[in-house]
Amino acid sequence: MIPPEARGHLCLLVWAEDARSQWSMGIVRVKDDELNTGENRDRKATLNQRGKAAITWLYDHAPLPPNVLLQLDREKVDRIMALPSGVKKVNELFRVALGMRSVE
Repeated sequence: MIPPEARGHLCLLVWAEDARSQWSMGIVRVKDDELNTGENRDRKATLNQRGKAAITWLYDHAPLPPNVLLQLDREKVDRIMALPSGVKKVNELFRVALGMRSVE
């Protein structure tokens, strides 16, 4: 999503997908004729086909290390989410994930 204040400027675009373990990063100068004209409340737009073709990819579908947090078993996630505050949830997350690392 491109906010109105980014039009005419260089934008760094980043995309990642844990399920496919891939990420991409590119740069593009946002031009009005390269945006879809869909209207929403905050007036953000998306790149049209010409805008997407104008992206210079610095990394394109590069390998993404597995997300350690997605490797937590359901019991641990449920225990974390049952806690009453955000601070307690984060503390418990660090406790249960201690020593876990991504496997490449």
